[in-house]
Amino acid sequence: LNQDITLNNLFIEEGAELVMNSGIVQIVKSCDQGTLACNGIMNLGESEIRGDGDLVIGAGSLLYCKSLQDNNISNFKVTGRKSISSNVRFFTF
Repeated sequence: LNQDITLNNLFIEEGAELVMNSGIVQIVKSCDQGTLACNGIMNLGESEIRGDGDLVIGAGSLLYCKSLQDNNISNFKVTGRKSISSNVRFFTF
């Protein structure tokens, strides 16, 4: 993914991979629903995930992100609910 995109729902299933090189992924709620859920691999690159949607990162996920401090990923700027499993494997670059 190399461009800005707006979505209501995005699901990255186990075994799937999403590579985001740059741009903004906007997760917006519609009818009180809007979620980015990951159980696979997400390489965030220089991109940001924003919006009022929810973020759910499952236990089997691999995340490649800019920086991580106390389970706070700098690429995530969502204002909705954040649920990040303690079993996620993180890699920073």
